[in-house]
Amino acid sequence: MINKKGMSGWAVFWIIVAIIILITAIGLIGGYFKMAKNAISAENYKKNYQWFKDQESAIMQIQAQICAGQMQIADFKNTFGNDTSKWSSDTVKQYGDLTFGYNGYISKYNSLVADYNAHRSDWIRSFGIGDAPVEYAEFYPAKCNT
Repeated sequence: MINKKGMSGWAVFWIIVAIIILITAIGLIGGYFKMAKNAISAENYKKNYQWFKDQESAIMQIQAQICAGQMQIADFKNTFGNDTSKWSSDTVKQYGDLTFGYNGYISKYNSLVADYNAHRSDWIRSFGIGDAPVEYAEFYPAKCNT
């Protein structure tokens, strides 16, 4: 059907669709360039570097706390023995407190490392593997290096 100005309804429809596609494409291209600019800027690089250093420091601190917890548990067992059926209720409670804290440190380690490794994957996508930070094991190893 042709309107009074001589354009069919379909022609108007396709012009509107073309305008919408053009506006969307311009928005996507602009967003891509903004994202690329942020990804490679020196300030963003420095901010990411500092985040990794802070996170690495927190991971190392938790590792030290886990190793200290392992040593405390080993000392506790050396003092009271491994047969928990011979322990008093106070000894059982103390052991429970030690293992609760130890397990909390392991949980915190796993959380920090998961976040760190996820950011590391983003880093690799943005900057390449060459400058990538070290990767940590997802779950804490069974033994500390003492």
